[in-house]
Amino acid sequence: MKSINLNSLSVKLNFMIITIITIAIVIQSLYYILNIKASYENNLQQQSKINLIELKDSITHYIDAYEVTEYEKLLKTNIQHNKYIKAIVLNDFNTGKILGESSYNSGYVNVSNEIISINDERMKRINFFEKSRNHISTDLFIKNEKVGFLKMYISETYVSDRIKNYIINNLIFVIIIYFLLVLISVNLIKRFFTRPLDNVINSIENNSSNVESIKKLDEKSSYEFEVLSQKFNEMTQRVLEHQDTLKKSKLTWEFALEGTGDGLWDWDIISNKVYFSKQWKKMIGYEENELSDKFDTWKNLIHNDDIDYVIAEVDNFIRGRIDTLAVEHRLRCKDGSYKWILSRGIIIERDELGSPSRLTGTHSDISKIKEYELGIKETAVVFDNTSDGILLTDKNKEIINVNKAFEDMSGYKKEQLLGKNPKILKSQYHDQKYYENMWASINGNGSWSGNLLNINADGTASELITTINSISFNDKIEYYVAVYHDVTLQKKQEQIISQQSKTAALGEMIGNISHQWRQPLSIISTASTGLKFMIEYNHDIDKKELINQLEQINTTTQYLSNTIEDFRNFFKVDSIDKTNFLVSKTINKAIKLVKANLDKNFITVIENIEDKTIYSYENLLLQVLINIINNATDALKEIEIKEKFIFIDVCTNDKKLLISIKDNGGGISKEIIDRIFEPYFTTKHESVGTGLGLYMSFEIITKQLDGNIFAENLTFKHDDKTYDGACFNIELNYN
Repeated sequence: MKSINLNSLSVKLNFMIITIITIAIVIQSLYYILNIKASYENNLQQQSKINLIELKDSITHYIDAYEVTEYEKLLKTNIQHNKYIKAIVLNDFNTGKILGESSYNSGYVNVSNEIISINDERMKRINFFEKSRNHISTDLFIKNEKVGFLKMYISETYVSDRIKNYIINNLIFVIIIYFLLVLISVNLIKRFFTRPLDNVINSIENNSSNVESIKKLDEKSSYEFEVLSQKFNEMTQRVLEHQDTLKKSKLTWEFALEGTGDGLWDWDIISNKVYFSKQWKKMIGYEENELSDKFDTWKNLIHNDDIDYVIAEVDNFIRGRIDTLAVEHRLRCKDGSYKWILSRGIIIERDELGSPSRLTGTHSDISKIKEYELGIKETAVVFDNTSDGILLTDKNKEIINVNKAFEDMSGYKKEQLLGKNPKILKSQYHDQKYYENMWASINGNGSWSGNLLNINADGTASELITTINSISFNDKIEYYVAVYHDVTLQKKQEQIISQQSKTAALGEMIGNISHQWRQPLSIISTASTGLKFMIEYNHDIDKKELINQLEQINTTTQYLSNTIEDFRNFFKVDSIDKTNFLVSKTINKAIKLVKANLDKNFITVIENIEDKTIYSYENLLLQVLINIINNATDALKEIEIKEKFIFIDVCTNDKKLLISIKDNGGGISKEIIDRIFEPYFTTKHESVGTGLGLYMSFEIITKQLDGNIFAENLTFKHDDKTYDGACFNIELNYN
């Protein structure tokens, strides 16, 4: 066996070549692996960006609608269907405000192929991803307002696993190529050291850009080089074919990723066949085998009002008149209803003439978005057509919009108000302290409600029930909105009704005074006439008898004086303040004032009173009691029964004073019981009532005494006898 000379040029050259080949393959492999890794990461970044763009629209809509469950489902579905996503996190500022937090955080993380919801603790542990470049994020805006922050983390493990798979799959191939190159190198050096190598190099260097076949080596070249050239050309051709197929598949796959969760369609224009994905059919309620794969299938489902527009857009896209295909239209569902669909498409194949031959695209359900758009339009309609005036200012309190009702109410045109401060409406009726308290409430609590007296364009004043709210973004006030309800006319009407009610009550009181004074005046007349007679006829008058007669006159006069004072106090309702008073005394006053009418109609009042001292307006309550007792008296007048009763019960329950006044007059007709508190509504003859007593009682209880009043018909027992009658229930808050 011939020994190998280690110092020979052949050995050294072979060793050098082998070393160079080894280093070259290692470097090339590392370089290629790094490029593959970068390509994977770049593709994942692009896919993630596309995914994030798709998510952004849907997530923003769900945040605006406070549909937390929906966007959490969307986040979970997204991470489940995209294994390259490590984690996806959403900060929802809108929901956070409702919860009293800066934001509501939600999301999911892929841990060993298990999708786990991200809580606060996991949020801290996932912070190490922030140091990686493998994440993307975006701010979520609604009308220039930042409402959230969406971040997606790409799994580095996913990339490294794919690199490992690539290395494993290509390791044998690399080893074969390595040994083949070594073998070829050794043979080339040994048999064709210079010329064959130059021929191969020249052939490769002269190769054209359209990958023409490598030139055949001359006859002195070795057979192996000819075979290698042929195999290299065949491999190149196959690579080109696979690259073309891969390019088409990649376009289809990338577009499918853009529409994750949406329906996918693929239209072969030449054959007019369309592939509809399972999700495409499910979106409109069909099973996978219920629709044929034809273009007319889709066309026949389009709403009649949309068909011409949609087909025209598709035709314009195919003919190159528009750059993108994105059409909104309604699609008929299996149940006959319609859904709003956004159809998008791209061209992925062209024929020999360059005309599109194949389109691929997605269908997205945008029904909720359309509902939201409709809601915005309806809000605008309400703003423009509401009967209440609305005024909107910016944070500097400069008017930026008013509605038509406010123009009519104030007499100002919108153009006259824009850019002005609402102070131009200010009257001198309210002092500076009133306005300071108002703005303190708006800026401190976010809202204020109360009455304002504003000056109109013609100089007249309007009394307005006003609500002012501040609108904040990111805890900073950006707008103020005021809603005005003009009660000027209502106040005048209430004053007229109140005056009419007092006038009617005055008539009733005069009748009571007349009746109550008959007997006292008769006593005074009899005593004074008797004394006069005795004096005129010189009868001796006993001193004791004289004193008794004078005391009787004086007592009766005091009674008349007290009666006058009682009635005078009753009509001082508007000038009194809140006081502490015993409810029993107030009820006794009411009974005393109408006693003559009760006695005349033989009505007995039965009291069951849990006495209580309350802090309120006594005379207002007195007026209500008199109105209700008079109403019961009028009801009892009209019926012929042996015993006529009015029952007055008073008790307390949970910081409320409960007063019940019922009679045995048979009750109120079911047809009118719901209307008895309306102004001027009465079932009596015009000569008997005005229809204002119960209306004023309702107004006093609900608006001035902070209580409630309602009427009902009852069947009840008294002394083992059963009666039917009306019952008026009064509830008052007391301190």
